[in-house]
Amino acid sequence: MLTAQEALSRLKQGNQRFVAGETTHHKQLSHQARAEMAEDQNPFAIVLGCSDSRVPAEMVFDQGLGDLFVIRVAGNVVAPSQVGSVEFAAERYDCAVVVVLGHSHCGAIQATIDTLMNPDSPPSANLMSIVNRVRPSVETLMQTELKHDLCKLSKHAVRSNVFASVNQLRHGSAVLESLIAKGKLQVVGAEYSLESGEVVFFDKLINTIPLPELIRIIDGVPESVKAAAESLLYTTIDLISVGFSKVIENKNLWFYIYTDTLAARAYSPSLKSPDSVPDGASSLQFEIYNLSTSEPLASEAMIA
Repeated sequence: MLTAQEALSRLKQGNQRFVAGETTHHKQLSHQARAEMAEDQNPFAIVLGCSDSRVPAEMVFDQGLGDLFVIRVAGNVVAPSQVGSVEFAAERYDCAVVVVLGHSHCGAIQATIDTLMNPDSPPSANLMSIVNRVRPSVETLMQTELKHDLCKLSKHAVRSNVFASVNQLRHGSAVLESLIAKGKLQVVGAEYSLESGEVVFFDKLINTIPLPELIRIIDGVPESVKAAAESLLYTTIDLISVGFSKVIENKNLWFYIYTDTLAARAYSPSLKSPDSVPDGASSLQFEIYNLSTSEPLASEAMIA
């Protein structure tokens, strides 16, 4: 069993070989090797990636059959089936790392942008289920100057969507949270460039405080950096958790709420993890997103 850092190192080395055109896993396995592999599998990493035909994880990381437990879905979004798949691999095969792999020119990101720009022409209900999971990562960015440059908007949205999926895996599953707390699992984001073939990992990002707020608690920051940081936009979030002494019959894990000035969503922890509440009870958690240029909702407004 590899540690998370050993697994990440192996993935990074494999991608370096892929970029250099020096792959080592291009040959077909012998009949005997395939037969031996049929008895069991022993993947060393889990990859949650996009369904895009140009981003096959095994090739991108130069790995062979049985090396990676790959979950692919348009937009590398996180839904209950994806969470369950990650839980299964992490527990069954002791995989120590999960990589959420986004990529440039993502069709799911573009579909979401198109939907937000043309609300009168929505996609099918099935595609909309994907768009609605990507939407929070895109909608906030569309409130910034990025809305005037769709190429930059798409590029930033790809990364924002990866971070959102990483966050949902880290905090949307009692099983994964427990493994992370015990140091048995690490969830990281990464982005694949269709142009260069290179994968950029975000495993070194350890700070989630927005830069304009971060520099206020650091001594000796140059004035030029302070001025530049103040021009950046970021989002904050208000969380409201509500418990009920009865079972609420929810059909969906997430509920999305949109107005002209508000982006929010409601999450049902008790639907995802029934053991998190007493018998006969249920819970909801509300997430209200605020852009740094707007005033957060007052506490009495949130309660109302």
